[in-house]
Amino acid sequence: MVPLVIALAVGLAISLYFNLFGGAKQAALPSSSSSSNTPRVELEADHKAARARAEAELQRKQKELDEQRNQLQEVKDQLKQAKRKVFEQKEGDKGSQDLAKARAEVERNASLQLEQTRLELAQVLTENQRLKAESEGGRGRRREPQAPAPVSAA
Repeated sequence: MVPLVIALAVGLAISLYFNLFGGAKQAALPSSSSSSNTPRVELEADHKAARARAEAELQRKQKELDEQRNQLQEVKDQLKQAKRKVFEQKEGDKGSQDLAKARAEVERNASLQLEQTRLELAQVLTENQRLKAESEGGRGRRREPQAPAPVSAA
C-alpha cells in the first residue's frame, strides 16, 4: 500500500508541474485564430534581418581572412629574405674561411721552402768551409814542399 501512495504522489507532482509550467508556454504562444498574415510578415522580416546580419558577418569574416592571408604572405616573404640573408652570410663566411685556409696553406708551403732553403744553405756553408779548409791546407802543403826545396838547394 505504501508503494501505491508513493506512486500516486509522484504522478500528482508531475501533473501539477505540467499544469503550472507547461501551460505558461502554450499561453505565451499566439493563437492560430488571430491574424495569420502578421506573424508571417514578422517571420519574413526576422528572416531577412537574420540573413542580412549573417551576410554582413560573412563579409566581415572574409575581410579578416583576406587580411590574415596578406599578413601570412608578408611573413613568408620576410622568412624568405631572412633565409637568403643567412645563406649569403654563410657563403661570405665560407669565403673568409676558404681565404684563411688558403693563407694557412701558403704559410705552410713558405715555411717548408724556408726550412729546405736553410738546410741547403747549411750544406753549402759546410761544403764551402770544407773547400776553404782544403784550399788553405793545400796551399800550406804546397808551400811546405816549396820552402824546403830552397832550403835543400842552399
